[in-house]
Amino acid sequence: MSRVEKTLRRCAPLFLALLLQVEGQYFRYGSLRWRQVAIDDTGITVRFRLSTAWSREYFATVGGCTDCTGQAVFPNCPDNQLSCDAPVVGDTVTLYDDFPSPPVPMTFAFGANPDDFLTGRKTGATTPVCTQSNPRRCIPGKVVNNFENATQVPRPEEDALHMVYVVTEMDYKYPRETRSYTAGFQGCCRLGQGDNELRNNADGAWYLRTVVSLTDNQQIANTGTAASAFVNHIPTVNAIKGRPSFFKMHAFDPASRPITFKLGTNDDQGIGLNPGAQPPFGNTMAATINAVTGQVTFPASAATSYEQFYHMVVIATVVGPGTEFDQQ
Repeated sequence: MSRVEKTLRRCAPLFLALLLQVEGQYFRYGSLRWRQVAIDDTGITVRFRLSTAWSREYFATVGGCTDCTGQAVFPNCPDNQLSCDAPVVGDTVTLYDDFPSPPVPMTFAFGANPDDFLTGRKTGATTPVCTQSNPRRCIPGKVVNNFENATQVPRPEEDALHMVYVVTEMDYKYPRETRSYTAGFQGCCRLGQGDNELRNNADGAWYLRTVVSLTDNQQIANTGTAASAFVNHIPTVNAIKGRPSFFKMHAFDPASRPITFKLGTNDDQGIGLNPGAQPPFGNTMAATINAVTGQVTFPASAATSYEQFYHMVVIATVVGPGTEFDQQ
């Protein structure tokens, strides 16, 4: 099953665009998928692909409310901080927490051995823990797209769009047996609660999980069914104020299996991981999804004012070879 986190924004009438929700509150979107790539006497190799989107400020080296020359823009304006040194397409980056002791440290766990994980924690303001271990446990990534804001100080609608898109690919070898493991990427926190911020699950942790359903039968593996469905989406969807809005999740399966869609539960959304998260939690906007087509309905009852955001988790499921379902 494929799991996608996204954000919905209520905006002006007659304007409908799509957006989905690496540091702390700079996380905007994530999806996780996997496929079995090899079998040998020593185990089964799986390749993970983690796609994430981050606010440009995540990669900035300028601090506070300054412009690219270091001159003050406005007093008390953390939301207007500029990202002058954001990476460009093709750059290799490392994902890590934005402060040393987050309530939910950024980690990627493979699920087979508790000692096998990658981490984005820091020991201080700038020292990632991952660089101090042997082997290194850093979470690398490659920048695949980079959208800059059009104005010097981003307007709210630009702040939702000017993002850096990162893809992380990593191989992991599991024991050679037909069984399932739960792998996942988690961290903290989502956007806070307030104007131009989240109206549900504010300050909550994110938790992207996938059930890795393996087969040690090479013939079955050759069918391509030892893989999750592929779901990809832009990070944020704009909804129309006072009207119901509709958008479709796009997914495909490499083995042409039927895909079933559903909205994530509170557990899927990482609710409860961060005690400091702000209610209300869950699917408070009463959105629905068609299990067959993937069409999401965002009700008019939730689109009552401008520039407000909601968080959503969408899961796509296919039948797998090792257990009943693969989940991403």
